[in-house]
Amino acid sequence: MKIIFSTFIFIIGGVFGSFSNVLIYRIPENISIITPSSFCPKCGVKIRFYDNIPIISYIILKGKCRSCEGKIPLRYLLVEVIMASLFLLSYIKFGFSINFLKSITFIFFAVNISTIDMQKMLIPDVLSLPGLIMGFLFAFLSGKFLYFLTGGIIGAVIPGIFYITGKIIKRELMGEGDIIILAMIGLYTGWINVFIVLFIASLIGSIVGISLKIKKKIKYLPFAPFLFASAILLIFYDFSTFLPYLFFKSYLK
Repeated sequence: MKIIFSTFIFIIGGVFGSFSNVLIYRIPENISIITPSSFCPKCGVKIRFYDNIPIISYIILKGKCRSCEGKIPLRYLLVEVIMASLFLLSYIKFGFSINFLKSITFIFFAVNISTIDMQKMLIPDVLSLPGLIMGFLFAFLSGKFLYFLTGGIIGAVIPGIFYITGKIIKRELMGEGDIIILAMIGLYTGWINVFIVLFIASLIGSIVGISLKIKKKIKYLPFAPFLFASAILLIFYDFSTFLPYLFFKSYLK
């Protein structure tokens, strides 16, 4: 029975991944997410329902549009696979529970916002603000509202300080979108984890950023994807084995 449920969750995750691809393409272009129905961005031809099956259609079509044979970006497949896989991992870890709903909700917003930020250097309010609101809702339902609310406040204050400092020295240290993103992460993970997320994101971001700058492949590296990736890591990895975190968890929570 668990295999059946796991398969179902994976499929649902793929469907959400497919919908995410619509959001990722249309929101930055200010196109309605309702109409028109799915179409090829190159030739404009409406995509048939049997060519719009998550993951499977991309593989069958070999990453090409059936009508114009234009190449479909690999991103479409990756988003669907990542979303489906993370939904499945959430079910394996939490089963059918409020924590499962909280996990997949966070993952949905995280994947969408991160992908748009990587492609357009943009954090759309139409995604980040609903994510923030849902964070408040899950914080309220958790029974530890103050703990998660404090996470949201600290998550907003830290990047806010960097943002104001950047304005003073006339150098961008963090963007306005990062304030909402880290506040959102704090609401979902709790205030202690805000510091863990910042540490991991800064470490990985620095390594990737330095590597890419040495190769002269980037001028600006969006920080939101690293924040979200670190937060998702916290969802699935037990940091109680990390002694500094164990200390904070015991005495400061």
